[in-house]
Amino acid sequence: LPPGSLPLRQDAQTRLLAPAEADGVRLMSYGFVGKGASSGAVPAAVMRGPMVGKTVGQMLSGTDWGELDYLLVDLPPGTGDVHLTLSQTYGLSAAVLVTTPQRLSTV
Repeated sequence: LPPGSLPLRQDAQTRLLAPAEADGVRLMSYGFVGKGASSGAVPAAVMRGPMVGKTVGQMLSGTDWGELDYLLVDLPPGTGDVHLTLSQTYGLSAAVLVTTPQRLSTV
């Protein structure tokens, strides 16, 4: 990210976060808003499915994305709870699944 991109700014009226931006791509990450983000030392987050879903939902709806052609969401591995929540809440029109070549990843 370019210097000055962090910490993120919050609009006083809308209370939406302005996403960081690099090369015209708007970015949001738990690492930008998690406890310790202002010092650049966000520890690993240990969350279960419902917590991850809520956190991702808050970042999606609490960010001023502006007009988007695409929204890419990089999700942590897990049971699929977050994926289901996103598709049910935001009505996805398409998805791309990237996975590892191990057989277990496609079961």
